[in-house]
Amino acid sequence: MAGRSRKIQVGAEPPENRTLPPEARILPVRNTVLYPFGILPLGVSRDRDTRLLNEAIASDRLVVVAMQRDPSVEDPGPADLHDVGTACNLLRMVRQPDGQLSVLL
Repeated sequence: MAGRSRKIQVGAEPPENRTLPPEARILPVRNTVLYPFGILPLGVSRDRDTRLLNEAIASDRLVVVAMQRDPSVEDPGPADLHDVGTACNLLRMVRQPDGQLSVLL
């Protein structure tokens, strides 16, 4: 039907109504960027990241995804991450038989 359109709202609520806590869990990712309002399926196997996601699923489900500067670094610290990340909700988490987590952010 030409000339007809309607606006849809993406996300549960507009970003201006969300408040982030002063501290948040940071999930380092390799060679991956998550943009606002995007959805990211991700396999997670590092022990530290698995603990972080278990903590998130048991509480507020808030995670900040930040890309590593060098993907070969196995235990990245703050200096190993880019300065900008994306706050997201942990939508789904499934533990695989090999111990790896499959998550949807």
